[in-house]
Amino acid sequence: MSGGILQLWVERLSLDPAAWTAGHALQLLMGQDAPARVGRADLWEITADAASPDDAAAWTARRAAFETWMRSSNLFMNPSRDRGRLLDDMPPEFAPSIGHVVCVDRGAGESRAHALTLGHALGGRWKVRRGTVWTLAWAPEKAESVPALLETAAFARRRHTGLLVQPESQEARLFVDAWDRPALPAADSIGAQAPAGGSDGGVA
Repeated sequence: MSGGILQLWVERLSLDPAAWTAGHALQLLMGQDAPARVGRADLWEITADAASPDDAAAWTARRAAFETWMRSSNLFMNPSRDRGRLLDDMPPEFAPSIGHVVCVDRGAGESRAHALTLGHALGGRWKVRRGTVWTLAWAPEKAESVPALLETAAFARRRHTGLLVQPESQEARLFVDAWDRPALPAADSIGAQAPAGGSDGGVA
């Protein structure tokens, strides 16, 4: 796996009320510049310390074991409500007219409970972090404007607070036609005040 990290994308099978509400609010705030569609997903970034990312066979086996176990467990998702997929090199939707806002609660850190459960189930040592990904899609003809529109949408103000990102309590990274592994803000950025453009200071 690239970067030695499994990225698990979990989203609702049916309409996500939070995504619908955010989309409606952005329509009111941005008018014709609002995204045509807004989606939300949980992003879990999971590292297995037992295998080197340079050992392709070991990582393939680790990924297969995790995916099989994950689909029979409710640790990361509710199978009756959610769908989950392991990402390869990019999110499920990827295009110049699509932007992603990845955010984490400042100070949230790692989930030791999830890491310990994985260790008991699959052996080895694990590191688990969780964040939220907002996917915003504009019409293809707006592709050149999407980097600026994404930043506006991510930090839109509503009743004295952020809409998709809460700058007072969250760190965020913005991606347009790009994706990283890991995509969550770096652990050493948690606890620092987010600048106006997100923890990276802009759009990737």
